[in-house]
Amino acid sequence: MGTSGYFARNSVIRIVSFAVGVGFALFVTPVVVGTLGKTNYGVWVLVSSVACYFLLLEGGVMQAVSRHAAAALARDDRHEVDRVCTAGFALHALSCCLALCVTGGLALFAGVFASDQLPVERLRQCLVIYSVCLSLFFLFRTHTGLLMAEMRWTLIAVLAMLRSAFTSLAVLLMITPENGLWLLAAVNGGGFLLEGAACLLFARRSGRGRVRVALFDAALARELLGYGWAFTVTQLGESMRYRSQNYIIALFSGVREVAVFSIAMQFIGYFLSLMQSAFGIMVPYFSRMQARGDRDDTAGSLLFALRLSYVTASFIGLCLIFYGQEFIVLWLGPGFAEAHDALVPLTLGAVFSLGMLPADGYLLGTARHRMLARCAMAEGVSIVLLSLALAGPFGMEGVAWAYCGVALVFRAGVVPWFVFTQAGLPLLAYARLLAEVAVTHVAPQVLLYLIMRGTLGTGYLQLALLAGMQGVLAVGIQSSLLRFTRGAA
Repeated sequence: MGTSGYFARNSVIRIVSFAVGVGFALFVTPVVVGTLGKTNYGVWVLVSSVACYFLLLEGGVMQAVSRHAAAALARDDRHEVDRVCTAGFALHALSCCLALCVTGGLALFAGVFASDQLPVERLRQCLVIYSVCLSLFFLFRTHTGLLMAEMRWTLIAVLAMLRSAFTSLAVLLMITPENGLWLLAAVNGGGFLLEGAACLLFARRSGRGRVRVALFDAALARELLGYGWAFTVTQLGESMRYRSQNYIIALFSGVREVAVFSIAMQFIGYFLSLMQSAFGIMVPYFSRMQARGDRDDTAGSLLFALRLSYVTASFIGLCLIFYGQEFIVLWLGPGFAEAHDALVPLTLGAVFSLGMLPADGYLLGTARHRMLARCAMAEGVSIVLLSLALAGPFGMEGVAWAYCGVALVFRAGVVPWFVFTQAGLPLLAYARLLAEVAVTHVAPQVLLYLIMRGTLGTGYLQLALLAGMQGVLAVGIQSSLLRFTRGAA
């Protein structure tokens, strides 16, 4: 199957799943903010961010299982798939025990996040519920990795969509000022557990990936950890890039400012999820191509995927910059309008970061990800240090510009240089790719915005029409370019 066919078959339903999740989130967020208030909503942002660091305790085992199982499936080696899943489940069980121990520590130190409006007992309850659910979630991650290795992206996307619907409806129906925090913890944590259990059931139905004690191989487990820990370092860098800002802003400006900044980061989170839905499917694809020795096809697929990812990222980024402020005011009111001041630099940095997602998949899929891990960690540390320097004099805007500047250095410079060198491609091809996207997509969309700005008035429908016009323009230009390229070939 060609790269374009792979994208068409596997990305569409993932994007639909993302759209459903975002739709629910956009509807639920004003209800949650209105019920909790800015201060307690800021506390929930911090609590959920702390719990999200739990995924680092997994040690990247799910991704390691996905890569090793994908290579075994390419060779049709069922026995090896069972060995990989057995070793992966043992490691995930260890992660679960470790996470439960960390949960106890969080319960002891819950008072650090308490506020005058939030008793420490209620906060401790929230932390424990959410953390226990995430700890148990590790027990299902091996079979999720197997589904990824089998490239059953449609199934994974449908399950994620059902989880979004379940959690959103439960919150809408049951949230009150009294139960708000623990309900958010229970519903979101329970949703992850239900999704994981469904992945386990579907993976077992395929008859592959059986967990058998007799097949446990300590050497294979160490190999999975060796791959996974490098991936974990990458995740740690990602966490510092996307989650450290809330703590820094809380330190310098207070929890209420976190609530405003979190809205900008929420849009970046949607941006990230959409791009991962469309382009985060390349790891097993590149693993299989490497197992078959398709070096030339791998390089061509990488270029094709990067071109599409940058086109998509530039379109989304421009929409956030052009229409973000008006949407935020319509959605949450004028009190959150300043979130757009942080959204602009965050979006600029995210365009270059997320445009490189296929390159990340190439490095992970071909086991050349140690350099990616080093870059992610260096980028994360740089963002934290620069944010600390700028948060005092410039507040949340300084933190946002710190992210933007560091992203440009690493994601538009260091990572492309390494990826293109490893793929045997000239760096000039990357510069030409960026120039083509700027001329054929960014410039026409900016021109369209300048022409149409203010002509349709204000409102959700008008914003949707303007964004839709930009989308039609982007799709039309890309389709024409693809037809021209095929005709020239």
